[in-house]
Amino acid sequence: MPTTAKQDRAATLVLKLPTSVLDALEHRAERTGSSATDLARLAIEAWLEAQRRSDVAEELRDYAERMAGTEADLDPDLEAAGIENWLENVPKQDS
Repeated sequence: MPTTAKQDRAATLVLKLPTSVLDALEHRAERTGSSATDLARLAIEAWLEAQRRSDVAEELRDYAERMAGTEADLDPDLEAAGIENWLENVPKQDS
């Protein structure tokens, strides 16, 4: 199973897992026809990407809080137009 990240040189990581986690990982690997190593690598890559996205979101929130009320703050008319556009394009949910 190919990794989702750019192919870097490989390094080895020795990791101790609870037996129940290793058993579940091996079971999933067998069911998917992948190796446990590939699944573990993909899970780590996905977790790291989620952490990166969370960090970016936090940095954006911090920036927005620092810039609120300054000249760098979003123009109120532009903000209102953006909200209006978003509301017009939000998919309707079935009740």
